[in-house]
Amino acid sequence: METEYGIFLELGFSRRKCVICGKYFWSAKERTTCGEPPCDRYTFIGNKIVPRSYTVAEMRRKFLDFFRDTHGYVKPYPVVPRWREDVLLVNASIYDFQPHVTGGYAKPPENPLVMSQPCIRMTDVDMVGITGRHLTGFEMMCHDAFNYPGKEVYWKEGTIRYCNSFLTDGLGIDPVHITYKENPWSGGGNAGNALEVIVGGLEVATLVFMDMAEDPDGKMEIDGIRYSPMDLRIVDTGYGLERLTWLSRSSGTIYEAVYPEVVSRIMEAAGIEPMNEDWLLAYLDNAVHSEPYDDDKVLRNTIAAISLNPGSDEEKEFLSHLTKIRSVYALADHSRALLFMLSNYVIPSNVKVGYLARMLIRRSLRHIESLGVDITLPDLINMQYKHYIDIVEDFDTGFSEMLISRELGKYREMMTSGRLLLDRLLRSKKEIGTKEVRMLYESHGIPPEIVKQLVLERTGKKLELYGDERQEKKEFHTKSPAITVPRIETRPLYYDDKSIREFTALVLFSGPDYVVLNQTAFYPEGGGQPNDTGYIYYGSRGFRVTNVQKVNGTIVHWIDGHIPEKVRVRGIVDDDRRNRLMTSHSATHLLLAVTREVLGNHVWQSGVQKGTETSRLDITHYDRITEEQIRKIEKRCMHYIMEGREIKVKMVEWNSALKKYGFRLFQGGVPLSSKLRVVEIEGVDAEGCGGTHLDSTAEIGMIKILKAEPLQEGIQRIVFASGYGSLEYFEKIQSITDTVTGTLAANIDEAGERFMSFFEQNLRTKKERDSYLGLISDIIDKNATNVQGHENIRYFPGEFPEAVVTQLIPRLKDKPYTILLIVRSGSGRRLMAVSGNADSASALRILSGGLLNIHGNQKMSYIDIDAENERLISEFLNRRN
Repeated sequence: METEYGIFLELGFSRRKCVICGKYFWSAKERTTCGEPPCDRYTFIGNKIVPRSYTVAEMRRKFLDFFRDTHGYVKPYPVVPRWREDVLLVNASIYDFQPHVTGGYAKPPENPLVMSQPCIRMTDVDMVGITGRHLTGFEMMCHDAFNYPGKEVYWKEGTIRYCNSFLTDGLGIDPVHITYKENPWSGGGNAGNALEVIVGGLEVATLVFMDMAEDPDGKMEIDGIRYSPMDLRIVDTGYGLERLTWLSRSSGTIYEAVYPEVVSRIMEAAGIEPMNEDWLLAYLDNAVHSEPYDDDKVLRNTIAAISLNPGSDEEKEFLSHLTKIRSVYALADHSRALLFMLSNYVIPSNVKVGYLARMLIRRSLRHIESLGVDITLPDLINMQYKHYIDIVEDFDTGFSEMLISRELGKYREMMTSGRLLLDRLLRSKKEIGTKEVRMLYESHGIPPEIVKQLVLERTGKKLELYGDERQEKKEFHTKSPAITVPRIETRPLYYDDKSIREFTALVLFSGPDYVVLNQTAFYPEGGGQPNDTGYIYYGSRGFRVTNVQKVNGTIVHWIDGHIPEKVRVRGIVDDDRRNRLMTSHSATHLLLAVTREVLGNHVWQSGVQKGTETSRLDITHYDRITEEQIRKIEKRCMHYIMEGREIKVKMVEWNSALKKYGFRLFQGGVPLSSKLRVVEIEGVDAEGCGGTHLDSTAEIGMIKILKAEPLQEGIQRIVFASGYGSLEYFEKIQSITDTVTGTLAANIDEAGERFMSFFEQNLRTKKERDSYLGLISDIIDKNATNVQGHENIRYFPGEFPEAVVTQLIPRLKDKPYTILLIVRSGSGRRLMAVSGNADSASALRILSGGLLNIHGNQKMSYIDIDAENERLISEFLNRRN
């Protein structure tokens, strides 16, 4: 390491080993500890290590300007990483370039680059406002370099030199306050050596030298995972904008440094005075050195340090004041994190990133309630926006206010029902555990953190939960049988020319019922577009193609038979199926763009499945789509269809595509490639897509929405038909219409009025019939008499037509006895038993002594009355009380 980090010697730093944690570090002065808590204490609070104070905006500008002459500036990415499928939120600046750049598929947007990336981390949300330093939202500033073989930008020496120069020359920090702590880093499938940069006890940056990739056979092991060297060596730095701002202002907590106006506004609205500075510093000193954090212990140690008597009024005042200030700090933090989320159109829900937004909203609403302030959450978010307008573009305040208003109503309703449910549980159980918490969330939508709060309110006990109590359900579809095939490159002829339906190919690999070809016009299922079908001919025999899938990158064709390897075959794609799928795919793109036009910019594709007759599109939207909106969407789609907008497909270099089209490209899956296949409907929509498409919107013909309904909270499903599918739908409607008009003897214009007249007349008839049946049921109930010796069997004299009894049965089943009736059925007669609480056949069996054949079921059975058993049945019926 002496040689690897030799630049430190030139800068006047020496390598030492911390006597407490045992880690190696570099410092410009003699010291025995690494400088980071809990090995050391904060020395910057109340001590001006940075000569001047900076606001967040000033510190961001200072950092970007310092590197702008030598690094290319990159605008911040959204906090919702729609270019990735593995994470919900951006946790670090390097997330912007994973996996396409870090994996070597695409070039970075600049090299080297500098940026300030908003991030959100929810792992420490319970610590926010409590420790004085934890945040959910933050900005990670970075200067990164991507070193390719034969083209090095800068590595460890250059990184350390830049960092030290920014801290000393840029911010004017004396090197004696700086330590660089050696600590290997790993994450996201990569690893490397790293340096934690500590100033005055506060970690302000991390310098990662990412040069290893995860490999089961690798020789280097970090945290139980093996790694091997990779060709691309990446300098991944992360400077905490908020921590550097805090360092410069040397305030008691990070919140006063980062959100001074917001904190002051909340404290003023709540009527809270600043805490006694000695008390606050004593509390923070104990909080910093609690690892892992133990709130009870921190409070005990603080109370002892400031000499408060346990149980005294002074201690109660301190704890009450601290509780309020914690709420102020948490509210300031959460409102900014929500600004970042809502600017990306996150819709609160009970799943995925929507759950995280809802959690922050509800935590914020709880803090507003506890403080009793006359300030709203949208007010605070809008205050934050004024300070972050440089990095948050086009924030839709109306959308934000509408969503939070809806959430406020749901929150109040949930809290009311939650308290009732919890009280009921507490009455029946002594303890609330994981099982009950999960039930409250899954069945009633009450999140675990709310349950914790309610348990604390009701019992005064802190509920300990381990792990995430949510269960996010995902849909899995079996695409193909599990097989093992070699990695073979098949030329996709459907990309060369989408009109190709016949082709010849060589069989490169063969299984019992599948083949891999050197080229194919059969489209494999992907991106919501089903696979092509058709035939592969070998010799004189045609093998039906039933399925086409990509298996680990290899295109596999499933067939109804076996074709040997190394033979030539001829393939024919089902033309009608392909054309229909191309139509529905292009229609899906158009429909998505139009729903965004009509409903708002918060609309994103959530799921999709194209079909030959009907298709479905799932979109993010906070409310049920109305009939009026459906008609508007259909008319707008028809407008673009009639205009015949050109549909272009082109391959665009990754960064050029982002620069031109933005992150709306990522509506579905994200390919790992240097170029993005962009499907653009002229002037309407552009999406990254691997499917097959038409040449013009005119070829779609028509889009008809068949149904729109909520799929889950925040997601609406649209079922639609397009092209020939629309025609077939209208043919069905026409057939139904012809039947209705023919039955009503009315033309199409009169049918509606005639039908309503018929319906109202039928309704009156039904009411009269129900009244008549009710009257008969009452007569039977009052006049039926018990059969002798059997209190639960009654007989009503007289006979009924079978049609009447059939309608009476539902009413008679409600009686607490078995009723016997004589029923006329055609030219014959039956003794029928109807039971509401017993086996009806049992009554007949008892009465007949088991001599006669009994038909029917448990609720209704009967005996045919014929010449042979007429006398026997008559005797049964005459045995009445």
